[in-house]
Amino acid sequence: MVFNNFEFKLDFSRLSVETLSSNFLTLPVALESCVDNFDTSVAASVLYGTESWTPRVEEFRTLESTRRSMLRRIVGVKRKPDETWIEWIKRSTHAALKYASEAGVRRWEEFHYERKWLWAGHVAR
Repeated sequence: MVFNNFEFKLDFSRLSVETLSSNFLTLPVALESCVDNFDTSVAASVLYGTESWTPRVEEFRTLESTRRSMLRRIVGVKRKPDETWIEWIKRSTHAALKYASEAGVRRWEEFHYERKWLWAGHVAR
């Protein structure tokens, strides 16, 4: 049951990123602002309510893969004509993670554990 909710949240967040990225790609907005907006809106919607469940390694892997895919889409690195698919994925992921770290975007796994400990402290009080 939890995994179905997890998949629903990922699908919903993918739609959110499509909307955000289409708006960001057509408007003259700074890339750091786009990545920061991604962190505040999409991460919050994906990780809403995750304090109460313990994800498996597979789910964390899926979260990180989805996050990187979304960041690549927002950063918008174009594929070169002579570039292979693997080379483009590596180059665009590197660029996306660079912009994300410069904007202070945390990995979703870290964000999850922070929220889980805050929730545990609240429950313990």
